Amino acid sequence: MSLYLKKSLGQHFLTDSYYIQKILESIITLIPKGDQLIEIGPGGGVMTEKLINMYPKLRVLELDKRFATNLKKRFPQLSVIYGNATRFPFVNRENLSLFGNLPYNVSVRIINRLVEEEVENMVFLVQKEVAERLTAKPGTKPYNSETIFIDFHCEAELLFDIPAGAFRPKPKVVSSLVHLKKRATPKVDVKNYLEFMRFIRLCFSQKRKMVRNNLKKQYPDTNIEETLLALNLKETARADEMPIQELTNLFAALEGSKLER
Repeated sequence: MSLYLKKSLGQHFLTDSYYIQKILESIITLIPKGDQLIEIGPGGGVMTEKLINMYPKLRVLELDKRFATNLKKRFPQLSVIYGNATRFPFVNRENLSLFGNLPYNVSVRIINRLVEEEVENMVFLVQKEVAERLTAKPGTKPYNSETIFIDFHCEAELLFDIPAGAFRPKPKVVSSLVHLKKRATPKVDVKNYLEFMRFIRLCFSQKRKMVRNNLKKQYPDTNIEETLLALNLKETARADEMPIQELTNLFAALEGSKLER
């Protein structure tokens, strides 16, 4: 059954047999076969037809009703869910793993939601630029507040790139396969998670500025330069060169100084 692809849904389907097999091998390595596996956005089912024989608990979540109907006809035994990954309730599901070729325009929104819902194991195909942000190291261009958010919750790894020519229609960007594994405990210990994430966004609000300048309005009565030096950090430090632990230490010190006043 041939169905036209909808640009509005960001549909770019993998067609290259080499990369299909390479992705399949990664899934088999990273996702236990006894897990509940949900494939997000299966589309024409090129990965589904391979996964269905390996994962007895496989289900698929498809937003395009045409493809959802087609998949149910092709695989009568398959649980096909017609729904939107930005709203579907993934919480409270034991041994849940996810795989999917995520639409470029909503991939970060989907990933952030899944991370906050504490999904344990995820293998996603995303735009390379997004994958680089999720896995970046301090001092590199992609390193930003999104990196810190992911690092707080997950171990993240960029597995390999997939060229644009491996998809139909051919996108304008390179894609990457990324693995996100929920940490048993958060990477750093913070007393107020929501305030910490707000602090991180402030630190990165203007990446090229020194962190002390980005934080002045939030801590008007605190000598941020002295606080940085007391933590053995440069007073000219920028957020994009600071590991998560240094940012955590700075957050704790500045919040502590507020409480002392």
